[in-house]
Amino acid sequence: MSTLVDVAPTLYCSSIPDWKFVSDWYKDLTYSKFNSDFVLKETVSNLLKGKENISDMEKAKIFYTYILENISYSDVSFLHSNYIPQKASRTITTRLGDCKDVSTLFVALCHEVGIKANLVLISTRNNGNNTMPLPAIDFNHCIAQLNLDNKTYYLELTDNMLPFGAAMVVDLNSEILPIPMADENLGDKLIRMEMPFRRKNSMNRFHTVTFNNNDMQIIRKSISYEAFASELRDMYRNIGSEEQLKKISQAVATDFTTPIKINDLKFTNIDNLTDSLIIDYKMDVKNAVQDVAGMKIFNLPWTEKPSSLEVVTEEIRKYPLQLWSYMSNENCSEELTINLPVGKKLIEVPSNVKLECKNASYQLVFDTKTPGKVIVHRSFIRKTEEVAQDEYNAFRDFLNRVSESDNKQYAIK
Repeated sequence: MSTLVDVAPTLYCSSIPDWKFVSDWYKDLTYSKFNSDFVLKETVSNLLKGKENISDMEKAKIFYTYILENISYSDVSFLHSNYIPQKASRTITTRLGDCKDVSTLFVALCHEVGIKANLVLISTRNNGNNTMPLPAIDFNHCIAQLNLDNKTYYLELTDNMLPFGAAMVVDLNSEILPIPMADENLGDKLIRMEMPFRRKNSMNRFHTVTFNNNDMQIIRKSISYEAFASELRDMYRNIGSEEQLKKISQAVATDFTTPIKINDLKFTNIDNLTDSLIIDYKMDVKNAVQDVAGMKIFNLPWTEKPSSLEVVTEEIRKYPLQLWSYMSNENCSEELTINLPVGKKLIEVPSNVKLECKNASYQLVFDTKTPGKVIVHRSFIRKTEEVAQDEYNAFRDFLNRVSESDNKQYAIK
């Protein structure tokens, strides 16, 4: 359900006159922490040695990668002080900092080469959508803002496996207050963190299915983007190949009711910060096909099923459903190529499916033009961050129909 402050009667009191007062206060607290000194200059010189003529965007990415790979993030809330970050050069020498420390370091590195950047105070949306209707200092996080090429980037520097320019699910659409530098015209109001040009937190999957009597042999490629790439790096990067195989097998096994075995597991981009991580593997599924009256019956082996129905078991909702926390994947697509057994064909050519409600859309498209093959395209897109009470019945019906489509059985003969 929604956070309590968004649905319960709440009394707010504040002695702060306006948001500009808050942003100016924080500017005064932090301004000296960006000051240039020998350590900062030497760090920039080393990072950009031989790369002095690269673009500002490339420099910003170098600074971003340096912080994520060299500074240990401590999640102790406001580690060194309630609000004041440590000086940028101290974060470099100690190699340790909390959210405001690493954000301050990034801003200081950018200023050293003339790139426009500043701090941003944020109240992450898991605290609620309307936590500060009056000017206050009830922020729980700090990030960096980068302004380049007429675009605004919000950089999360506490996740050392997050691609540059990606947005963590909990940060998106949160309440933020940009902090001005010098005489910048920022911080006069609370705004929402929006990055319309960013790549979505999404997944694309490709499967090739071949039948071996009643078993399935599946070749899979999974491409995870942005925040999902970070999650998988965190899960698999620092463990051995045996443990990687074990964890993948456990995760995949929940999609099947019969034994599975995974082989040839391979990760691509697991050791860097590119915007995607690729997982390839082969899988044998025992007894995935059932013999019934001379036919072979099977389900399509989808991996991404946001059609699970536990979230819509209630017939009536009193409060909005926070859809973003249940379906963090903003969109997913899967392509399934089925190699039919020689001399066999689908008993019935499946019909395409297209479902839509205000909150999400779903599509299933079958391509049977190639003899001996069936290619199926599946897409699911989340369109809203929450489901309002008056939208719930339509959303519930939508998910029920998606579930029916996902779990439909097919027959070949």
